Amino acid sequence: MLVIGEALIDITENGAGSTEHVGGSPANVALGLGRRGVSVSLLTHLADDPRGWAVARHLSASQVTVLPESWTAERTSTARASIGADGQASYAFDLSWDVAVPDGSAAPVLHVGSIAAFLEPGATAVRQILTRGAKEVTFDPNIRSSIIGSRDKSFSAFEETARLATVVKMSDEDAEWLYPGMAPDQVLDTVLGLGPRLAAITLGSRGAIVVNPDYRIWIRPVSVPSSTPSGQEIPS
Repeated sequence: MLVIGEALIDITENGAGSTEHVGGSPANVALGLGRRGVSVSLLTHLADDPRGWAVARHLSASQVTVLPESWTAERTSTARASIGADGQASYAFDLSWDVAVPDGSAAPVLHVGSIAAFLEPGATAVRQILTRGAKEVTFDPNIRSSIIGSRDKSFSAFEETARLATVVKMSDEDAEWLYPGMAPDQVLDTVLGLGPRLAAITLGSRGAIVVNPDYRIWIRPVSVPSSTPSGQEIPS
């Protein structure tokens, strides 16, 4: 399986200093698949710098192969969160997204999501890769409006990518941003009309809705115990 999308460093700053962790929605998808024993590669945008190699080591430890075409950035992207004395966070992003079309045959299953589907110049290259014959394509827009720009600018990119997908998964926040004022069932019907065989919206504590042209299923939420998320801390 091939995952395409951003891998970056999340930096958290507060009065006690800063910590760095590997992040990026598609990178986390690849990491989860690797830990589940799936043979998975990641095509991303890293630099030959300490943060880029920290990302690669973190993913490699979970059996994720970072493709050689990923090493094209001038510097590895970062997302910086500064926590003020009042507990409020402010965010600053230093990121770029460009991707080289890899050599060789297309992966039979391909996942793309988040910034990779919207931020140019890489988003156009991503859609080029999606047309190369993958049997199954999954797409999670994971909208980050502060990065990808206005809805008017990004909506067409969403629909172009959804037309190439087999499965489209959205959160309720994604659905509202993409189709403001439209009920989840209407959003799902609209997305199915673009061509995917299956569409889903997660609704937080209300569960999820999954539809295909023949069936519509409401999935009840599952309660899980809270835990402290783990990650790889990189010395600052």
